[in-house]
Order: sequence, then structure tokens, then C-alpha cells
Amino acid sequence: MDISLNDQFLQAFSLNSTQESNRLLLRLPVLQGLIDGKTDVSIPALKLGAMNQLRFDFQYMNPMPGGSVDNCVTFQPVQNHVVIGDDSTIDFSKYYHFIAMPDLRAFANAGFPFSRMADLSETIAVMPKNPNEAQMETLLDVTGTIGAQTGFPSINLNITGR
Repeated sequence: MDISLNDQFLQAFSLNSTQESNRLLLRLPVLQGLIDGKTDVSIPALKLGAMNQLRFDFQYMNPMPGGSVDNCVTFQPVQNHVVIGDDSTIDFSKYYHFIAMPDLRAFANAGFPFSRMADLSETIAVMPKNPNEAQMETLLDVTGTIGAQTGFPSINLNITGR
């Protein structure tokens, strides 16, 4: 199993197989690490962005018995279907948060630092007492974009007039 972050290879694990009831069961070493603490996946901070994609690639062969002098086939690719359990979790609780500020890219890509609270509850927008159409449109565009990036509407934004 290969683990990649943002299309950059991070680490590979060998899958351990056991034969049980004519089914090939594969046990992921990542899960073993939760029990014995010996398997960790290190994610270099430089590979992280505002929006990230973690990918697991599974490629394995099925041993085929036999073969001949003329046809030496010992491993045959098989169609496989891998499912990660819907009760699986990824724990980032010990991952330190850091970003050099100011960073306009972080704002453009994720609305950060204003999106720290997804509903914008700790954000204040300072607007003129009588904003014109362009100012209102800009505010709505920005808060709508941040809501799309966080997956939560900007319902607790505080707006004040000067």
C-alpha cells in the first residue's frame, strides 16, 4: 500500500496476508501502529497546503501455483477492491499547527485566518454605514467562498459599520 499526499509519495507499507476460509484477508500495518506504536507515517510540513488530498494506493498480486518451463508465471495480477471502513479515523491531534503570516495564498485558497472558525463566529467585517452595491457584493462573494471552502455557511459573521 502506498500513501501519497497531494500527489507526492510519502511512504509504502507491505500488506500482510493470512488465509482464512478461502478468503485472502489483508491487514494494514497502519492499524497495527495504533496498538503497538511501531508504525507511523511522517508528513513533512512542506508538503501540506491549505487543501490537501491523502491517497491510499493498493496494488498486489495473487500467487498462482504451478507454471512450466515454457510459461513461468508465478504471480498474476488480480482485480481488487479495497474498502476503508466507514468507522475509520485519521488522528491529527498531535500535529502542530503553523503558518507564516501574512500569507495571501492561505486566504485565497482557504479563507485563513478568517476561516479558523468555520461559521466565521470570531470574524468581524468592517463595512461603511451605507455600503454600496459593489461593497456588499464583495462581502457576499468572500463569505460565500469561505463557506464553500469550509463546508459550512458563514452564519455567525459579525458586521459592523464605521
